[in-house]
Amino acid sequence: MKLLNRWIVGLCLVNGLMLTIMAQETSSPPDAPSRAKITALGQTKLRPRQPFSFQLRFDVAPEYYKGGTIKCFFQKTGSPVTSYAWSAGQLTAASKETDLHDGQAIYTLELPIDFAMAPGTWKLTKVTYGNSQQVEIVPSDDVTFEILEVPPVKIIRIEPPPKVVAGTPFPVKVSVDKPAEILEEGCTPFLAGFVRDSSNPPHTANLSEIELVENQHSYELTGNLISDVPVGKWEGELSVKSERKMVMMHRMCGYAPRIDGHTHFTIVVERSPELVTPTSVAVIVNPSQAQLLLGEADKLKAKAQHLRDQMVPNNPKANAEILQSGIRDALNDVSTTEASFKIDANESRPSKPVNEFFDDIRLGYNLALKELATVIASDRPSGPRLQQVGLRLDGVPAHLDRVSELAIKSIARNESGYRFAAKAGQVVFSLEVSTRPQGATILYALRGDPFKTLDRESNATIHNLTFGDWLIRLKRPGCKELNTDFDGMDDPIQYLDKTLDCKPGVR
Repeated sequence: MKLLNRWIVGLCLVNGLMLTIMAQETSSPPDAPSRAKITALGQTKLRPRQPFSFQLRFDVAPEYYKGGTIKCFFQKTGSPVTSYAWSAGQLTAASKETDLHDGQAIYTLELPIDFAMAPGTWKLTKVTYGNSQQVEIVPSDDVTFEILEVPPVKIIRIEPPPKVVAGTPFPVKVSVDKPAEILEEGCTPFLAGFVRDSSNPPHTANLSEIELVENQHSYELTGNLISDVPVGKWEGELSVKSERKMVMMHRMCGYAPRIDGHTHFTIVVERSPELVTPTSVAVIVNPSQAQLLLGEADKLKAKAQHLRDQMVPNNPKANAEILQSGIRDALNDVSTTEASFKIDANESRPSKPVNEFFDDIRLGYNLALKELATVIASDRPSGPRLQQVGLRLDGVPAHLDRVSELAIKSIARNESGYRFAAKAGQVVFSLEVSTRPQGATILYALRGDPFKTLDRESNATIHNLTFGDWLIRLKRPGCKELNTDFDGMDDPIQYLDKTLDCKPGVR
């Protein structure tokens, strides 16, 4: 029994000793570096595709990690320097990673410098190492490198032709001081550009692209404007793009060199002598339609006189109620006349000017009805309508208030519009616009529509205007903008002459 007890005690002592040894082996920490010395190797002023080489030396060689990684982190310092256009935006942070080896304290690394990294000074900010988890240590040295600015393409002269005839190719000569550097493999820099006018939205035409070649300083781009573009001053701008020549590869490159120096130019576009522009639209009023319009014009003349005869002196509200009923009848007659006019047309479908002609008449009536409704809704009493009996005994017509005059004028305007269209044999006209001084931009719009810009400056003629109320806007540098209107339905003189209010010395 004593022998058995001694054996058990001995076994326990052996097991305890083994557990103690195992525990000591398990709890033994690996050799862990606490500092790292970083040294730059080689150049520290670099261009893309030139790597930054550096050496990392731990104070203690790591042990017992059985793998893992070392990571070095770099950060761009200061404001970014834009030396070329990067399609996805320039990077301001980067890192380099390598494998961690037990027993190795010195590591040599290379950080690739690519086109996405912003030019300027970069600094190593931290180092981490480990396997299942990363331990961070601060470098003991101030390690920096500089990514140099990519030299831009500097344009020293642009020579466009002073005048360009629309429809004819034209050259734009360009002189560069320093050709673009070809940095990204497989990419070639191209000189490109465009021209555009001042309309909204603008007309734009691209210039031909031409490859920038080493040691070549003169280039000639070509532009071509179609024959019917707006004439006048066009603005041009040059740019540099970078593309791959190989069709099998992605066409666009990651960057394009920055362009510097002169980039903008101006050309004056003249009308093509071969361009034939119609001066009228074939919106013919045939004899049957003319007879219809003249008959309706006679009815409108009688209606306007009848309404005048019913006016009550000094009683705008009573007059407004009478005129409201009369104008509503006239408005209904417009739709009836329009339907008959279109039935008598020789066209398969009514043209836009015909629709605009009748719509403008309706718009005049609706404006009058709106004014009349305001008067009727007021608190002023109607008064006895029998006053009109005394009004006509002496044959003196009543003095009409402003709203009544506006309402009766809308009927008279409808009448004159029908007569003008019947006499002219069409529903369009041309308006000559003259200004003093000349050279004003002419904008025009049918009442209720957006403005259009004439492709010629004053003095000039606007063709193919529908009989209607047109708003005219005149703009010239050094002069106040002038806004006026011209009603083609009641003004037989199709001519507008305006003097602009300009600063002294403007001619």
